[in-house]
Amino acid sequence: MKNEEKYALYVTTFPPEKYKRPIFATRALLTLSLKTKILEGWYAVSANNVMSDLIKITNYFPKPLDWLTKDLLYETGLLKFISEHKLACCINMNVLGVLSEKIRLRQKVPLIIDCQDVTIQDDGTIPIYDRLVMRQADGVIFTSKAIKNLVEKQHPKLLKKTAYVPFGIELTRFDQAYKDARAEYSLNHYSIQEKIILTYSGAAYFWGNREGQGLQLLIRAASIVLNEKPEVRVILQGAAAPGTFMWSWLQNEINKYGLGGKVILVPPMPPYHPLRMSLFKASAAFLLPIGDI
Repeated sequence: MKNEEKYALYVTTFPPEKYKRPIFATRALLTLSLKTKILEGWYAVSANNVMSDLIKITNYFPKPLDWLTKDLLYETGLLKFISEHKLACCINMNVLGVLSEKIRLRQKVPLIIDCQDVTIQDDGTIPIYDRLVMRQADGVIFTSKAIKNLVEKQHPKLLKKTAYVPFGIELTRFDQAYKDARAEYSLNHYSIQEKIILTYSGAAYFWGNREGQGLQLLIRAASIVLNEKPEVRVILQGAAAPGTFMWSWLQNEINKYGLGGKVILVPPMPPYHPLRMSLFKASAAFLLPIGDI
C-alpha cells in the first residue's frame, strides 16, 4: 500500500481571511515540504445544529458564565473534527481547543500552541488554566520576545520547547500601501494637524466582566500624558464599531477622564485602507497595551 502523505493541521478560532496567521504558517511549512490544512474551529463546531443552538443560548447567560459555557461547547464540539490519521503535527492558535486535541491525539502527534494572546497577571505570571493547557503542548510559539522571556522566567519548568515567530504581515502589499499613503490625509480628516500622534490599532474585548486588551489602562495613562503634553493625540483604531457595546464603553471611559477629542476612536478598516495607512504614517509611536485581567 502506498504511504499516505502526512500534513499539518492548523486550528484557529478566527476567520483566516481576516486573521492571516494560519495562512502565513501554511506558506512557511510548505518550505519544509509539509502541506497544511486549516480548520476554522467555531465554523466547524457551529455547523452542528445542536451545538449551534446551544452556543446561541449562551448569549443570554450572565458573565462570565456565557463565555465559559461557549468555551466548553467549543472543546466538546471540536473532538469530532480532530483525528491523528495522517497528521504530521497539530498547531492550535491560543489555548482554546488544546485540551480536545490532546485527548484525540494523545501522544501520537506533536501538539503546538501558536500563542497570539497571552494573559499576564499583575504579578507577572500566567493564570492557572493557561498553565495547565500549555503544559499539554510539545511546544509553544510566542509572537513577542519579551513575553516569551517573561513566561520562561516566571515558569521555568512549564514549557517543553518555545520559539519566537513574529505576527507577520504581507510585506509586498503593506510596503506599497504605506509608500502610497500621505500623512496629511488622516491629519486633515481628524483635524489633528500639528499634533503628536500615538496610535493603537487592534481589537478590544471583555474577559468576563473586565476589559481584556488593556485599553482601559491605556486611556487612564493617556490622561496623565495629556496633562503634561496637551499637544498629544491618542488614536484607538479598530477597537470597536460605532453602535456596539464596546464602542459605547470606550467612549464612556474617554469621557470619564475628560479626553473627548484628545483620545479618538476610529472604526475598524480593511488592513490596507488608505486612511489606516495614513494614520500609520502620521504616528510618532504605536501603542501595545497589555490587558489587566
